[in-house]
Amino acid sequence: MRRPEPWHWEARKGWYVQLNRKQVELGSDETSAKDKAKNPTPPPAVMREYHRLMAGHGLFAPEDRRKLGIAEIAEAFLESKSGLSDSATKLYTRWLRLLAVTFRGRKLTSIAPNEIERLAAEIRRKAEEAEPRRDPAGTAVV
Repeated sequence: MRRPEPWHWEARKGWYVQLNRKQVELGSDETSAKDKAKNPTPPPAVMREYHRLMAGHGLFAPEDRRKLGIAEIAEAFLESKSGLSDSATKLYTRWLRLLAVTFRGRKLTSIAPNEIERLAAEIRRKAEEAEPRRDPAGTAVV
């Protein structure tokens, strides 16, 4: 299957991608047709939206993964889980928001696994401080 690519629709003065036989707008384009003829590259905002959509549909290529930030990946993940219950969506949103805030502005490939492990350990420690662990009977475990 051929991977969808962004294309400029001159009549509508915008960038689009075709997904499931539908044209999805990625964003408008203020550059003139003369500039597009020289450089038909989509602007950065259009490419961010393109990567977000592709990730949400599971269609991003390995080279695109290097370009994605944590916020785009978190948003795409949540979009792909649209059929979940409200409580599951809230749980995912809470943890993904924490990741997005902690690693704000960084690309996925710039985050080392030990950084995620440290964050998880800190979250566990804070959770245990807030509420003690309990055994199956509900008794606090020291």
